[in-house]
Amino acid sequence: MSRACRFLPQAIASTLALLAGQALAAGPAPGHYAAVLPCADCPGIEVQLDIAADGSYALRERYRDREEAGRDHIGRWIMASDERTLVLRGGHEQPLYFAVEDDRTLVQLDREAQPIVSSLDYHLRRDDALPPLVPRLTLTGLFHRGKGPATFQECGIGQPLPVAGAEGYAALEQAYARAKGPEDVALMTQLRGRIEPRPAANGGAAVPTLVVEAFDSFRPGVSCLPPLANAPLAGTHWKLTRLGDTPVQEGLTQEPHVVFDPTGRVIGATGCNRLVARYITEGRSLRIESGFTTRMACAQGMEVEKSMMAALAAARSWRVAGGMLDLYDEGDRLAGRFMAVAEERN
Repeated sequence: MSRACRFLPQAIASTLALLAGQALAAGPAPGHYAAVLPCADCPGIEVQLDIAADGSYALRERYRDREEAGRDHIGRWIMASDERTLVLRGGHEQPLYFAVEDDRTLVQLDREAQPIVSSLDYHLRRDDALPPLVPRLTLTGLFHRGKGPATFQECGIGQPLPVAGAEGYAALEQAYARAKGPEDVALMTQLRGRIEPRPAANGGAAVPTLVVEAFDSFRPGVSCLPPLANAPLAGTHWKLTRLGDTPVQEGLTQEPHVVFDPTGRVIGATGCNRLVARYITEGRSLRIESGFTTRMACAQGMEVEKSMMAALAAARSWRVAGGMLDLYDEGDRLAGRFMAVAEERN
């Protein structure tokens, strides 16, 4: 049974075809995508997603039964290692996932990057007639005003935006001058504003520009987190979080995890014992062989160890989506899920 069949009745044929490998996409076509997505307790959610070629996106969501304006988000997008799954990280607590069906269609996936269990329509379709979004939202990032024009590097986007010298800009620049002192540094702040196209400083074509409406205090010494990227398979500390459909319990003797050494060796822990194995990968294919563990007996973790070793031995393919690694068996079923974690260094 395919992974699509494992998680979803045959309700959306095009999505199933995509996940079965009958269609591939190197990335989403830049443009404006829109839909009215299903909602559990409302008539629907009006969604517009603007995908930019530079790896940024803007998203607006508006609930149809509510009077308030839509909620805006911005951030970065990348393609997962399978080149089929679009990953968005920005204003939401968790990444958003979409399947790229073709150059005009995206399909929303669930929070674990799997097809949504529903017969309802989760397609977003490109509409070239839509005007670009003008996001209005709270932004966190680094403001800098040196010898050149002022810039603001929003942490979710990771790229500097020019700042318009209008509305709340004068107060922002004065507060920045007091906070930075004699140093020429970028300082972290949170502000309210909108990103709209304005003519470039050199008189060229309009570029996305930040218009400041209000701001918070500056926080010297604070920086943004690293930008969104797929964690590399080799060299990353992968913490086991799921075996098939079952979440892995916390509080075991050792954290269940694996590290794929660049030389072809797998090292890690099963929750009780240390493990060592060999792996071979080519493209999306993966085989983990000759696995063995130490022989310590534990009050907890023996069942996790047994299931983890079976999942590793069953793995035939892999996918990294941001900081999430999925291993799939020969039937394309989820064998195990791991999350990238930062290792503590002394």
